[in-house]
Amino acid sequence: MDFPIIPILSVLGFILTAVIVVGLWVSRYFKAGPNEALIVSGKNGQKVVIGGAMFIPPVLNKITYMSLEAQNVEVKQQNIYTKEQVPINVNAVLVYKIRGDTDSVLKAAQALQGKQTQEIISLVQNVAEGSFRDICGKMTPEEINSERELFQRRVAEVANAHFNELGIELVTFTVQHISDANHYFE
Repeated sequence: MDFPIIPILSVLGFILTAVIVVGLWVSRYFKAGPNEALIVSGKNGQKVVIGGAMFIPPVLNKITYMSLEAQNVEVKQQNIYTKEQVPINVNAVLVYKIRGDTDSVLKAAQALQGKQTQEIISLVQNVAEGSFRDICGKMTPEEINSERELFQRRVAEVANAHFNELGIELVTFTVQHISDANHYFE
């Protein structure tokens, strides 16, 4: 008994085509976890998917992932001059993250994309250090030491104004230690 070759080839061709189409679709289906954003750039502008997934056509789009996880950064600033021109040293820890909304993710992508983790940490430290200098110059050493909560809140407010432009949210900011070389606080 002879098997008709044409119908068999047709079925195999159909199966092969279906496998290729499904494989292509699966390879272009991108998913962002709950702690990351997927940024798609292409001829239609930018799209952001936070904690979701989407099909992205090949060739015309660039896909980038951005972490939305909180990062811990130590900030140490030496010889910051207070309102009374007393140089002090401030050690603090701050926790920051990229805000989880579309506008903030786009701001962060424009400002931070392509930077290494250490470059981003350095940027965050510079903003925090500038905020220290700004607030220390407006407070006396006694105010800084006795009203740490007020000092922390003011520094956080100044830093947040800068971080908002980068799509960054300051989660926590804690001053760990305040000292000076002249033992003024002692």
